[in-house]
Amino acid sequence: LPVRNSALLVLGDIAVRYTSLVDRFFPDIASMLHDPSNFLRRQCAMTLASLISESYLKFRGVVMYRFFYALSDVTPSNRALIQTIFKDIVCRQNPAIYAQSFVDVVCMLNGFARHPSLQACVGKEEVSLHEDWPRRLMVYEFMLSSMSLEHKLTVCSHMVSDFLSSFVDTDNPQRLLLPRDISGSAGQALSDIFWLLACKD
Repeated sequence: LPVRNSALLVLGDIAVRYTSLVDRFFPDIASMLHDPSNFLRRQCAMTLASLISESYLKFRGVVMYRFFYALSDVTPSNRALIQTIFKDIVCRQNPAIYAQSFVDVVCMLNGFARHPSLQACVGKEEVSLHEDWPRRLMVYEFMLSSMSLEHKLTVCSHMVSDFLSSFVDTDNPQRLLLPRDISGSAGQALSDIFWLLACKD
């Protein structure tokens, strides 16, 4: 633990001075947001948040999706820290981040990589929560509580036009078949989308 923490702090410091040298290691650094150690997850979040706030690190790709996953951290204090990072840093840089990423996040959290229009979770199986609805709900509820009505309407539109349309568009050669088993990743993703469209928030 002390060695990994020291390595995290050193890489964070190097990233400020020589960003291009450390850039390829950011996905590996962000993987510590899922570490079994509460302390390391917290240190990783604070280190990355500092880099994002100073524009040494772009909030996109693997780093972005690991932060979304971290909104379901099982430790309340760590989860509160991630929420604060979103509110005070991420959303100030990009107020539309939730509207732009919501449907991709649904696919990612369910490990649903077969959707032709939504490929965010391809290769990110380790951030799947498709067997853990309560933790997925934590992420959805936080995102919804932080969005404007306009952004919520945008998300609803994306759910229908980007996600659901691929199951019903008979003219689409990449049309998806409806899952027979709701417990799989496709079934859970569909279930989440319908729940989100029906919820009052």
